[in-house]
Parts: sequence; C-alpha cells; structure tokens
Amino acid sequence: MSTATIGPPHSVGSVSAEGFVEVVLRERFGTDFRRVSPYRMMFESSKVLVYFQNFNKETDHLWYRITENPWRVLTSSKKEAWVCLTNPAERFAYIIPVEAIQSCVMRTRWSRTFLEINIDPASSRWTEFDWRIEKYLAHF
Repeated sequence: MSTATIGPPHSVGSVSAEGFVEVVLRERFGTDFRRVSPYRMMFESSKVLVYFQNFNKETDHLWYRITENPWRVLTSSKKEAWVCLTNPAERFAYIIPVEAIQSCVMRTRWSRTFLEINIDPASSRWTEFDWRIEKYLAHF
C-alpha cells in the first residue's frame, strides 16, 4: 500500500478519503496490510480482513452500500473481518465486526444480497436494522 503524506496519528487535517483510510487502518489494525484485488478499499493481513466505505462530507445523514461481491468475500472469509464506515470530513469511523453485522442480518431477516446502510450520526443508529452502533464509533 502506498503511503500518503498524512502527518502523525490524530492530526488528520484535510486528508483525502484514501489518506484517512490509511490512518484508520494503521491505528486500529497495524501496518502489515495489502489491498485485496479487485477492491480498492479492502485490505488484508495474515489474520484480518478490513473493508472501508467512505462518505466524505459533513452531514447529518450518512449513507453507504456494501454490494454483493465484497459482502460475500467478508462473510465467507476465515479471517477476522471488519467493516469500517468512515467520514473523513468529520474524522470519525464506525469500526464494526462483520460477525456483529451478520447477527443483525439474521435478527432482522434482511433478505437482500447487499447491505444498505443509513446512519443518523447524532444517535449512531443504523436505520435498516434499528441498531445503535455508538460502541463502534472512533474519532481520529
């Protein structure tokens, strides 16, 4: 993975979405990661798989979609898998284990092959699952 000029941890400034992803990946998961082709924002180490979705503007409503193919890769992996829903503009991310998302998928009987993700950042609520995700919120 290429290294962006992003400054020391916790001083993200006006970093690009890719630069912010690098900060989150390094601070939360370490440095021994490579991109998983063909996904621009999926990274793996020997034990961990991490997929990023970015919504890069200040807002009172976050929207993400994890399409069928990356979701299948995440849920079928034998590695510890994570989804990171980031907002670089506001310097935060929801860092959620795939296992926790799968529990909500089963609980709500979500039948689509992709994930629709609408989040109210004020309450940290994932609308489709009526799920409060504040415990997964991290500021950078």
